[in-house]
Amino acid sequence: MRFLTRRLVLPAAAFLGCLALLSGCASARKGEKIFAREKCGNCHRFRGVGGNLAPDLTAVTERRSDDWIKMQITGAGREGRRSRMPAFDHLSGSEIRALLAYLKS
Repeated sequence: MRFLTRRLVLPAAAFLGCLALLSGCASARKGEKIFAREKCGNCHRFRGVGGNLAPDLTAVTERRSDDWIKMQITGAGREGRRSRMPAFDHLSGSEIRALLAYLKS
């Protein structure tokens, strides 16, 4: 019985890992579409493509936390600071998570 359990658990864990990876890819693709739709590349450069008016976002997820990035996107926490970036507070939580997935991809 132990052998049978091991034979079933390992493939199931591998399958779930692949499923999570595919889900992340789908989320990153959604984020890429949002990045284009919201015209983020007009100001920000990402992977060598885009504008130079705002910071390069290529490795932003290595320098900043998810919460910090979310606050920058929505405009929260920028009160009193001068920023040319508009608040994208119309984006849903799932859209912001997709943008994060894209920036991490």
